[in-house]
Parts: sequence; C-alpha cells; structure tokens
Amino acid sequence: MDIDQSTAVDVFKRDLPRLVEMLSGRELGVINGDRALRELTTQPIPVISTAMSPAAVRRSAAAGAGVIYDGGSNPDRLRTLSDAYVEAGGTAPRILIRRVWLGPPPKEAFEAQFEVYQSYSTTEALTHWRDNGWICGDDGAALAQELADALRTTNTSCINLRIHAPGIAAEAAREQIAVLGAEVLPRLRAELANG
Repeated sequence: MDIDQSTAVDVFKRDLPRLVEMLSGRELGVINGDRALRELTTQPIPVISTAMSPAAVRRSAAAGAGVIYDGGSNPDRLRTLSDAYVEAGGTAPRILIRRVWLGPPPKEAFEAQFEVYQSYSTTEALTHWRDNGWICGDDGAALAQELADALRTTNTSCINLRIHAPGIAAEAAREQIAVLGAEVLPRLRAELANG
C-alpha cells in the first residue's frame, strides 16, 4: 500500500473509531446498502489495536477496540496500561503476548528475535522491556503458574502464546506446540478457573 509513513499515525488515530463503527455495521457511509455489512450489527467483527501508551489505550477504549500489548514489556507497565484502558471505559479484550518455551530453549534464536525487535522499537519502548522477552522453564506446572500470574498482574483478559523466532525449525515448533498443549495449557486453564 502506498501510505505516507509520516502521516500514518495521525491517520490511524483519526480513523480507528470509524473502522470499529464500520466493522460493527454502523456508519457505513456509501456502502450502507451492503447486506453483509449490515449483518455486522448483530455479529460485529472485533477490532484489536496495538496500544503501548496510556493515550493509546484510552483511544482504543473510546473507539470500542480491544488492545494487544507487545510481548516484551514488564508486567507493571502493562498493568498501568490495562488499568488506564478499563478506567477509560474499555470493555473489549486486553491481550497479553508472552513468548514461551518448555524445555531447553534455543537461546541463539531468542537473541536473534530480540535483535529484530530492538531494530525497530523506540528507546522509550525498550525501557519497559524485561530481558529478551521469553519465559522459559523445564516444568510445565511452574510455567503455567508464571503465565497465570502474568495475566493477573497485568490485568489482561486473555493470552497469546508465541514460540516462533528466526532459526527455529518447523519440527521444533510443532514439538513445542504439542508439549505446551499437553503440559502447560491444561494447568493454565485450571489455574485461571480457580481464580
């Protein structure tokens, strides 16, 4: 797309509320006659916005969008953002990203991924990061507990677990998905169900 990057942020700020309205079947303007889009009034398409500042979470809350946070920020920072979102009236999902690995971690791949993030993250964003952003361990129960604690500490409503990084082979990724599904997710669900 030909988007002038110098104006992209301002355009996003201006148009986020309109996008949420349109994907809720409202404010359709010239495409108001589209029956499929009108159906969105009963089954809206959820909108999630990356939001890493108090102003950004308030903007998302005002627009009716949920928020998704980066995977490396420390929990206290994310708690501040989640609380600001809720205080601004936000009711949509607040998504915590965590990069996880059960068993011996591929440290070189993790460091390569961190270098990618460092290459485009602002200095301000990096001041809120915790190490390289990964949560690793050999014990599925302990990893599940750490993730549950992270959800509670950050006041987020759901979690997005990630295992990818440059250099991780597809087979290793599949194995990691299987082991997390077998050893971590059932325990995480149980921990969250117990409050």
